[in-house]
Amino acid sequence: MADEKPKPLVDNVDADKSVVAGRIGTVIMGQSSAAAPAVQLRAGVPPVPEHYVPREAMLNELADRLGEGERAAVTGRAVASGDGGHGKTVLACAYAHQFKDRYPGGCFTVGCESGSLVTGMASLVLLEEATDEQRAQYAKAMLSREPRCLLILDNVRDAQQWNDESFQDLLPTPPCHMVVTTRAEHLPGTREVKVGKLSEPEAIALLAQFRPSAAEKTHRPAVQTILREVEHLAAVVAAVGAYMKLDEDDDWSSYAEHLRQAPLSELPDQRDDIRDETGYAGKTAQVLDDLRTRLPAAEVRVLDYAALLPADQIVTMWLEMLLASDAEEERGAARLDLGSKPS
Repeated sequence: MADEKPKPLVDNVDADKSVVAGRIGTVIMGQSSAAAPAVQLRAGVPPVPEHYVPREAMLNELADRLGEGERAAVTGRAVASGDGGHGKTVLACAYAHQFKDRYPGGCFTVGCESGSLVTGMASLVLLEEATDEQRAQYAKAMLSREPRCLLILDNVRDAQQWNDESFQDLLPTPPCHMVVTTRAEHLPGTREVKVGKLSEPEAIALLAQFRPSAAEKTHRPAVQTILREVEHLAAVVAAVGAYMKLDEDDDWSSYAEHLRQAPLSELPDQRDDIRDETGYAGKTAQVLDDLRTRLPAAEVRVLDYAALLPADQIVTMWLEMLLASDAEEERGAARLDLGSKPS
């Protein structure tokens, strides 16, 4: 009789498939080292932006919160105009890089914009002949082991998403530490670290990393006007800095007046559906539109492509491949000049 092909491990477990999904990590890790698959989680945390002003007090507070328990939520301070753009994700990533020695098991990031945690957790591991649900449970099991890991859950929408049974079922257990970034004021079972707007010194220091003249006293009134118009939001201040870095005239006064005169009522930021979706406030759209007009063509194309991808699945390699394809000679007149400026 011919030898039968061994069945996949999952089919050898006499249990309901949902139970298998919950146990697969433990089952696999319980095999002998010779039989166990050589699977490692894909560790990685986005780098801290090149232009970044450390917020040491908040970093230390986050470290303290995690020292008190295993879970901390980095939240935006609730304000009438929304709480996007404060720099919650940047703070979480800065913590991971600064305190990486606390996590010999590695630091990991999963985006939560899509609602379900399955896809993000499954993306951490490549395991053949396994479904997304099984890979997600395997990732949970690996993250829950010694040595300690750090998991950043980025952009959890609200308490409803957080409290969902299927979401909670995939959260790692101690010794794993978790940092959750969210616009929600409170997530049950976490210790909050509030991330507010930049102080004036912090905002000026950030602008000066792009354009040193921002710190000069002669430009102080204009810079203060700009900061008022963008409400000291970290993401928008950085966008102003990027715009001014590309300004050949170094004219802070002109840009301050430009923002001051921008009709707030005509900006998309004021539409309820957009404000509820982005959480950004004031004249964010004006600043981003201004910056877009100054970017090289390749960077504009990257933004266009990224806007078409799921927010938690923007893969750099995909963007690079798309740009390379757009720049091929055979595209003729439609060929993207990677060194050109937008018209």
